[in-house]
Amino acid sequence: KIIKERQEVLKGTSPEEESEEGIRTSRIFIDQLLTMADSDGQLTDENICEQILTIIIAGSDTSGFTVAYTCLFLAMFPHHQDRLVEEIETFHPPGGPAITPDTLKDLPFMDQFLKESMRIAPMGPLVGRQNTADIELDGHRIPKGTSLSLNFFELHRRQDIWGPNAHQFDPENFAPDRTEGRHPFAFVPFSSGYRNCIGWKYAMINTKVMLIHILRNFRLKTELRFEELRFASSVTLDMLHKHMVVLEPR
Repeated sequence: KIIKERQEVLKGTSPEEESEEGIRTSRIFIDQLLTMADSDGQLTDENICEQILTIIIAGSDTSGFTVAYTCLFLAMFPHHQDRLVEEIETFHPPGGPAITPDTLKDLPFMDQFLKESMRIAPMGPLVGRQNTADIELDGHRIPKGTSLSLNFFELHRRQDIWGPNAHQFDPENFAPDRTEGRHPFAFVPFSSGYRNCIGWKYAMINTKVMLIHILRNFRLKTELRFEELRFASSVTLDMLHKHMVVLEPR
């Protein structure tokens, strides 16, 4: 039903429309899929439903995982938690303007802390791929059809990229002066390329909004120490401890 309704709406619109302020806005995800379906006829209504379900599930699952680990790290490092709360109170006070993707850009330390959380605890620590053509890497030929395992957990801890303290938690790893010149594939919590996580933007926005509401209302505490953390790799990154976080009303 929703697909049919959007198809009717699209009949009288152009790919990009102007808002009341004269700003050109891109189409939402379902409209982009419908446009693709009309142009080549290869996307069926069922395909479109599957893609929309994928982005919702991928974004929600990623958000829940990331929020859980981020809350744990905030509880472990109360000085970082206090700094983030101060930033939220400054730019997103209770009763203030609505939270939007644009206003979330006013929270640079939240962005740094989230990225450091995902560096230390990437949701997908291992990703499998198969190359579709012969490639050469560092003088080694990898034949077409080879199954490859990409270890993002170890990539995010390489000292030649992240420095001698790569195994420590430090949000300053994502400060502007530290990220300048860093290889774009040094940090890939959502994978990258054509097969990256389709819901990553949705996940980041969703995660930030959840953290704002959590930190407005609760102080996070834990008796676990960062040095005590032990991980196990499966489809997602599992922790061999429970997420023992106490939420204390502010």
